[in-house]
Amino acid sequence: MEKRLLKDGTQVKFSEGNHSYYITKNDGKKDRPKSVTGILKCALEDWNMGAMSGRKNLRETLLENMDYTKQYSEKEFEEFLKDTNKKAVQKWTDAGNRGTLLHSFIQDYAMGKNPVLDTSIDIARLQKAVQQWFDNKVEQTLSIEKIVYNRAFNYAGKYDLEAIIKGYGRCLVDYKTGSSLSYSTKYPLQLLAYMECILEEEGGNPFGRLIVFIDRETGEITERFYDKKTYQRDLSIWISILNIASYADAYKKEWK
Repeated sequence: MEKRLLKDGTQVKFSEGNHSYYITKNDGKKDRPKSVTGILKCALEDWNMGAMSGRKNLRETLLENMDYTKQYSEKEFEEFLKDTNKKAVQKWTDAGNRGTLLHSFIQDYAMGKNPVLDTSIDIARLQKAVQQWFDNKVEQTLSIEKIVYNRAFNYAGKYDLEAIIKGYGRCLVDYKTGSSLSYSTKYPLQLLAYMECILEEEGGNPFGRLIVFIDRETGEITERFYDKKTYQRDLSIWISILNIASYADAYKKEWK
């Protein structure tokens, strides 16, 4: 289990297996804070968008595997649909694994470990793309995969990178992979939540937030930068989301 000791003596632990955080305060009291991603999912998860994405994946898999010259019997077509569904699920799983491999690669590269490219040509292409981006844009690495905790609202998280980025200055950076930026509304809020942890612990002023999106099909990289001008707007939204998450928890307890 990964752990970090904060400046005030609070110890924060992170379990990768169940993506959960645990804290032990300097007075010995223990707690299990919510994760940033869990809070955002509670308030911003677009179930319609998720369902649409799932249907699109199934439809694409169906079209890729359909034999248009064949006359299917009812039983054959039923078996074909079952097999197609399995392939669609595997395709979804592979996409998640691809993102994990990419994150691991760039994390090791940022730490100077000289990671080896994946044996898969498709994954290696994405790794080369994000490595090139890192070489061209990162002027100074400040911290990598750091656990953070916010005492005021009792939540925790772990960000990808804090660095001095060419053209932007000091930034919190989040790598995202996928086929589109359709879920991008929550990405800047996720980074703001991490930043609030840093500002609470270290003081100072708000700084940049940068989304680095890697298209999983082409390897093309798109940047979305959020500066201090959007800080107050996004902070007010984040606080509202925290209140929504708190309400959801209280509502569930009322009906236990």
